[in-house]
Amino acid sequence: MNIPNIDSSNLTSYTQAQANFGFLKSGATIIPHPKKEFKGGEDSLAIRPKMVSVADGVGGWANKGVDVAKYSKQLMRFIGDAYDSQPDRSPKEVLTVASKQTTETGSATVVIAILDEEKKKLHT
Repeated sequence: MNIPNIDSSNLTSYTQAQANFGFLKSGATIIPHPKKEFKGGEDSLAIRPKMVSVADGVGGWANKGVDVAKYSKQLMRFIGDAYDSQPDRSPKEVLTVASKQTTETGSATVVIAILDEEKKKLHT
């Protein structure tokens, strides 16, 4: 099964993504707040054949003049890259590698789920 890598790091409109992992199907839709629609919202995602990750950008940074959308989108791009370069990493390791590469200011709540088909487990 050939599933394309998907991330919302460079999208500025509604984002829809789906992946089929055999026995596990995954999908996501990002519908930004109308006032944040011009930048695609403050949330982001990355989907790979056996990995799904979502970042909820912390909007409080706007009070300090920071566009947290840039942070969450960059973080998701690096999460995808970290997973792609070494798919056997744990979700914690993927997040650690990605967050060390992120240069934008901000923060986000992040969930990463990686499917272990052999053990039929979902690691978070």
